[in-house]
Amino acid sequence: MPITITKVCQWCGASMETTRSSKRLCSARCHQAFHRWRQSILPGASPKDGFKLIQDWMAGNSHPNSNHPVNKLHESLSDFCKAATEVVTQNTNQLKSTIAVEQSQPEGIL
Repeated sequence: MPITITKVCQWCGASMETTRSSKRLCSARCHQAFHRWRQSILPGASPKDGFKLIQDWMAGNSHPNSNHPVNKLHESLSDFCKAATEVVTQNTNQLKSTIAVEQSQPEGIL
C-alpha cells in the first residue's frame, strides 16, 4: 500500500494528498497556469527553472500568482497596518485636544 503524503501546491498554495514525493502542482489548472507563467517569463526554460524562480520569489515573501496565500497575507497585513495607523492617529489627536483643553483652563477649575 503506497504511503500518502500531504504537500502544498507550489502554484496556488492548496493542500494536496499525493503518493509521489516529486509532485509540486495540485491540478491540471495549476499545471497550465504555471506553464503559461513560466513560458512568459522564461521562454524555453524547464519546469525545474520555473520552480527555482518561484522559490526565489517566496524567499522575498512574494509569489508570481496573485491569488497565492502569501500575497493575500501581505494584503491583509497591509490593511491591518493602515487601520491600526488610523486608530493611533485618531487617539493621538483626541489626546492632544484633551491636553490643549486642560492647559487652557485656569488653575483650580479642574
